[in-house]
Amino acid sequence: LGYMKTVNNVEVRKSIRMQEMPHVFAREPKCAWLELSPEERQARIDKSEARRKKQSLTMRKDQLDVERRVMRGMHRKLNFMRNPRFADNPTFRDKHIPGKQSLTSAADVAFAAVPAEVLFGEYEVGGIYEADLELQNLNMNSRRVRLMPPTTKHFSVTNLKFPAGDGYVAPGMKATCTIRFQPDSLGDYADVLTVHSDLDKFQVPLLAHRRPPALTLPEVMRCGSVLVGNTRTTEFVCHNLGGPGRFRVVAEQDFPDDVALPDDLD
Repeated sequence: LGYMKTVNNVEVRKSIRMQEMPHVFAREPKCAWLELSPEERQARIDKSEARRKKQSLTMRKDQLDVERRVMRGMHRKLNFMRNPRFADNPTFRDKHIPGKQSLTSAADVAFAAVPAEVLFGEYEVGGIYEADLELQNLNMNSRRVRLMPPTTKHFSVTNLKFPAGDGYVAPGMKATCTIRFQPDSLGDYADVLTVHSDLDKFQVPLLAHRRPPALTLPEVMRCGSVLVGNTRTTEFVCHNLGGPGRFRVVAEQDFPDDVALPDDLD
């Protein structure tokens, strides 16, 4: 045990520290390890081992805070929105089931057509015209939709295109189709496209209407005075303020028998 003996350097340092910090060395000195009996040494060792085992079972402060937050979250009462499709279940019949309330959600309406009606304005005989139609899901659940085609031969509809391949339309999403119109005359046409969903059924009007011509002709066309046997020519300027069309001037007694328009007359 010679290496445990104090040297002169230690005594010098101790005296200097006692002068600098007298309040520290004024305390009662503790018992040195070598001055303890073997029984006291073993008691202190056992006490230290017990304290070390107890500390090993204790978490660090930061880890303890994390675990406490997790436990508080596990014991917190769960609050979630129940699926409204189970509202008819006897378990939830007399209970309030919260739901989303927004501008794009409706309880009894599944889909809405955009536009509300399909109108073809300018068309010619033999042409094929197309217009896009969108069906937007206004409900809070994913829904299926199908179409009943028009009844007349002048209108037809393509297959629906869904956002996903499963045939369902998610809330707020749209299914699209194309309406085709093929006229065989310049008259007006009308038909409907029927839309079926899980909740409702509605019809989308399909219309075709050309703007009629509107000529700026006066009701009375005054040509002025002319002598018997002479000829006088008077010009009248008119404008078409409506849709495109052809016209000709016939005598009243010839109308409507002689009103056929030649192909080269515009």
